[in-house]
Amino acid sequence: MSEFHDSDPLRTLFAEYEDDTAPQIRAAGVAAATIAVRRLRKVRSTLIAAGVALLFAMPVAAYALMSRPTGPPVTPGSPGPTVSASPTPRPPATPVATEPVPAGGISRDELRSATFDVPAFVENEGYVPCGSGSIAFINGSGGMVLSENNRQLIIGGVSYADIDGNGQWETIVHLECSQGETGPQQLIALRRAGSTIQTVGAVVKTDAEIQQFYDFTGMSDGTVQVNVRSGRICCDVPYSSMQHQVRGYGWTGQRFEQVLGSRSFHSDKVNLQVTVSKLVFGKPTAGVRTGTVMVRVSNTGPVAVEDVILLLSLRHAEVAGPGWAAERWLPRSPARHFETLRPGENLELDLSVTTTQANVNEVGVQIFAFSAMTNGDLLADSKPDDNEGSGNLAGISPEIQFG
Repeated sequence: MSEFHDSDPLRTLFAEYEDDTAPQIRAAGVAAATIAVRRLRKVRSTLIAAGVALLFAMPVAAYALMSRPTGPPVTPGSPGPTVSASPTPRPPATPVATEPVPAGGISRDELRSATFDVPAFVENEGYVPCGSGSIAFINGSGGMVLSENNRQLIIGGVSYADIDGNGQWETIVHLECSQGETGPQQLIALRRAGSTIQTVGAVVKTDAEIQQFYDFTGMSDGTVQVNVRSGRICCDVPYSSMQHQVRGYGWTGQRFEQVLGSRSFHSDKVNLQVTVSKLVFGKPTAGVRTGTVMVRVSNTGPVAVEDVILLLSLRHAEVAGPGWAAERWLPRSPARHFETLRPGENLELDLSVTTTQANVNEVGVQIFAFSAMTNGDLLADSKPDDNEGSGNLAGISPEIQFG
């Protein structure tokens, strides 16, 4: 996936999580008639009391409708209509590599000093108007206006997608009208037209609903998948106070339309509360100490949470013991999925870590809880400040801090 120019510390954890889950949640393409969700369940752990099972949200193409026979009903005794074999389902779409630049694509370095048309941004409340029309970029910036807002049009990441299937790859570029810590954003598609760069159109823009993008990637089926937020990460706004979704967009020949994911943000706000005990260490053995920590996640809200996602951050420690068994945590990922947690229910985990640190006061464990739908949408929490807990000795803060 391409990266934006801004820094989002928690994205480091989510990037690891998405690296493992992304192959499971890629859509089968614009041709998919519908999207179905399939849960893959792992063996239940006896350590978890509240119905814990590892699951992935895996959209797949529901192509059964396309294979239904058509024609008049078969009369008894008469030969039935010839039915062709069911079509072979298209393979799941995969992200397109950004290096080397595919045929027809435009590198980010070239774009940073190029001139091309920028569609108008959606002007959100609190922002001054941004530049549009033909804009010449210099070192990745264009349309700078010296004012009290210090507006600056910035090129972020790029990705590639063959949106019309002609074998020539369009370039998808992220633009932001930076105004302080954030500003209006849009993704636009560009293509080469002789010696110039032609703007095909806007893939998606931030507006009153979608207020921020935090990642995007062109897919092998010509679609563009975008991670969107219902709020803006800036100014000490808690990460879990807003919704996060993956939406896909495809080219119709005239414009981009959404072809994947939720079409609106969910109205329900949930409330998860995380409590993490202090780390307790035993005596060292061959220079290694084992520590234990208890994690409790409570659903204190009025609605059930379909999928509880826990993200883990460790400092000067390694995971150990059955609480970190492979079947309970995603490979290489700091994330763990739990099934439905109903109002008033608690989830408790006894976790173990090991450390070679001489001063155990420097060891830390931090857990972040997020509420999700089974399709992968992350929901907004009504009390985001209690969505994380630290199991540190002497109140030492972990290396990774979040606003």
